Amino acid sequence: MKDLLNKLQNTNVKKRTAFLGMTSGAPPEKQILKLADDFIIFRTMGDAHGTITAGAVNDMKYVDGFVIVVPEKNMPAYREMAKMGAKVWKKHGALEYYECAGDDMEPEMAGITFPRMTKAKAGETVVFSFIVFKSRAHRDEVNAKVMQDPMMNDPKFKDKPMPFEMKRMAYGGFSVMVEG
Repeated sequence: MKDLLNKLQNTNVKKRTAFLGMTSGAPPEKQILKLADDFIIFRTMGDAHGTITAGAVNDMKYVDGFVIVVPEKNMPAYREMAKMGAKVWKKHGALEYYECAGDDMEPEMAGITFPRMTKAKAGETVVFSFIVFKSRAHRDEVNAKVMQDPMMNDPKFKDKPMPFEMKRMAYGGFSVMVEG
């Protein structure tokens, strides 16, 4: 398998297929094996051989996701901040930028609802936001440019309070597994 990984790393072709003999105890369905930081291996067990398809992880889209709680009285200020954020992130290369206000927050099928998860109180809105990038490396490049952008460093915002509590914000970076 190391030989396969070395061959894949030394080629400009983004995807390759090879065959691997079945090993005992291997599940019959598709597995995802991460063998290195920059490659992901998809292994599908077949008849006498398992097919391995590898693709560079940095060919997969990447998403920064946020969940925050905004007091309803601060929603207009948050909306203005979000519009500025969309403009700056898109200017520096983000593929998509979304800010979504909670609407259907008590669905019957939920194990835990967003208001419960965030401990939102009456008069607060749950906001789900996400920014789409070409890859994690692209996200890092875009975010570095955003942090240096004059709009983000305007002195008029220096002492201005955020329209939400930062300590209640959840944030994380996500590798896209499926895109439809």
